Amino acid sequence: MPLRSLLNRMATAKSKTKTSSSSNTTAIFPKFSNLPLEIRQKIWRETLPGPRVMLVTLSKSKNKKKNGTATTKPASYGGRHPALLSVDRTSRAEGFRFLRPKFNAFWNFELDTPYFEIKDNSDENVVLLAQLSRQGLLNDFKNIAVDWMLWNWRMATQNMEFRVTFGNKFNDYEHPVQTLNALPKIKRCSFVYTDHTLQADLVTGNPWYLDPLTKETALSDHWAAVEAEMRRQFEKLKETGKIGDWNPLDIKLRDCVEIEVCGIHGRERQWLPQDKLKRQPQGWEMDWFG
Repeated sequence: MPLRSLLNRMATAKSKTKTSSSSNTTAIFPKFSNLPLEIRQKIWRETLPGPRVMLVTLSKSKNKKKNGTATTKPASYGGRHPALLSVDRTSRAEGFRFLRPKFNAFWNFELDTPYFEIKDNSDENVVLLAQLSRQGLLNDFKNIAVDWMLWNWRMATQNMEFRVTFGNKFNDYEHPVQTLNALPKIKRCSFVYTDHTLQADLVTGNPWYLDPLTKETALSDHWAAVEAEMRRQFEKLKETGKIGDWNPLDIKLRDCVEIEVCGIHGRERQWLPQDKLKRQPQGWEMDWFG
């Protein structure tokens, strides 16, 4: 067959194939909205976020009515809410089967973990965990993460000079184990060790999550020694029902609650020069935090 005839025949066949494919596009790739409801729901469920750890802190709103309320830091959930909550009514309804609004974010109470951290040694976040617990605002969660500094805070409060210095500022503080015992659905508490710096958290589009403690997540060369001490304290609590080596707190952790050591992964921080990483303690703070 002449080459020209062969090329013409190939071109004609290709054109027919393209026309046929174009005419059948709707049949092969139906519109998403035309899919059966069960299939659409299954697809939407696949878009739900996995287990996240989200930082709960005091709101810094200028609105006086909102001051003192808790909010969720956007960087910890990636800066955006789950997509299925904003597509259409069907996807939103499916999303709300698993997600609930709380602290200005949407949570899966079965999987997600609220995290309480002290970024500044004189921060009012010291008492936030206990306050929210007493208000019943943590009752739906099965997991919680707590800054290791909150475990150690009690040692400082036992000194009379501390009370004279701070007055009633931290009266609402209670040891995290006391809080755990008061939360009806809690199954796991992850204690997090990290060096506290002035670095701002960056929004990356991805949520934070819990995994084993590492040097990178702890921001410290001493992370392994701290982790060993944390585990020693856990074992002492389980064996003796006591927390602390001096004037110990007598308490028993509920049998159904598991405690562990973890690090926050997926967290990106603003770069700062070494001499700007930490706030310099003021005179009266040196005895406690220097």
